[in-house]
Amino acid sequence: PLLEDSKIGKIGQNLKYDRSVLQNYGIDLKGIRFDTMLESYVLNSTGSRHDMNTLALKYLGYQVVKYEEVAGSGKSQVSFSQVDVEQAGHYAAEDADIAMRLHEKIYPQLQLEPALCSVLKQSRFHSCQFCREWSGTVCEWTVTCYLTTASNWANELHR
Repeated sequence: PLLEDSKIGKIGQNLKYDRSVLQNYGIDLKGIRFDTMLESYVLNSTGSRHDMNTLALKYLGYQVVKYEEVAGSGKSQVSFSQVDVEQAGHYAAEDADIAMRLHEKIYPQLQLEPALCSVLKQSRFHSCQFCREWSGTVCEWTVTCYLTTASNWANELHR
């Protein structure tokens, strides 16, 4: 299955949540490469919000369709499975598109952060491989490395 194939890289927003939802249905999401929520947090941990709506507006100047616009809110809210298929498809496609576009905006900024690479290189978390490749001060790293240590990285960066 596509979602459980670790050779096929996945990029998304808040994939920790998606992974937990999929696990409820016996699906083990593998191949997570980048998470724009975590990229945003590592780049600017003091930023007030790292949700997709805020990031899309900040980095793309784009207002996304909100979940409440699709599923309603309060007493009139329905489960996503009850949303019209065409409307749900548009919402899901936009979600995937925005996550990819955010990654394309945020990740290059991370690569230009020499402090980030320095922290990763000198990190005390030896049980986790932080970077696949080093090229001078530029590093390529994966989400699986920072899922459990993002706050530690951010604290180190901002000292």
